[in-house]
Amino acid sequence: MSAALPHVPIVAMVETASSLRQADRIAECSPVVRLAFGIRDFCSDLDIDGTPEGLAYARSTLVIASKTAEIAAPIDGPTAADDRDTVAADIDTAQKFGMTGKLSVRARHVDTINERFSPSADSVSQAHATIAELGPCGENIETGADRPRFISATAVLSRSRYFDRLEATKSASLAQ
Repeated sequence: MSAALPHVPIVAMVETASSLRQADRIAECSPVVRLAFGIRDFCSDLDIDGTPEGLAYARSTLVIASKTAEIAAPIDGPTAADDRDTVAADIDTAQKFGMTGKLSVRARHVDTINERFSPSADSVSQAHATIAELGPCGENIETGADRPRFISATAVLSRSRYFDRLEATKSASLAQ
């Protein structure tokens, strides 16, 4: 399929034990730009529940495969529950494992997903302070602890810019 559409970015779904074992190879295939976790199919394939403990290994494997392949962090699978609190808790769990997005099968979950993945005003303020301290290009990094702080701060600001653009696009669409 990718040979037929060589310049189309692919988000590859990982939904089975077999595909999880191949996550490194899948992530390294061009034009794969991101992995996504098909939680319900994965749970069905392995006959396991969808608890954070039951999915910890799979989530961690996808995050590591994405990092080593130098592609975007993976997208977590959709939440089966319908209530906002459960969706929010599932998003928090996904974030703890290093996921930076969430699939949705219900349109009403999209705002909750975007809200939870968007950096808070406090984290953006802290990121700006870290960049001011360490320099915009990291030129003031002095210790081994500074580099991870710098990388984290730039990631927070990057996500913030993305969600600001998303919100601006949404507002412009509603105004028309």
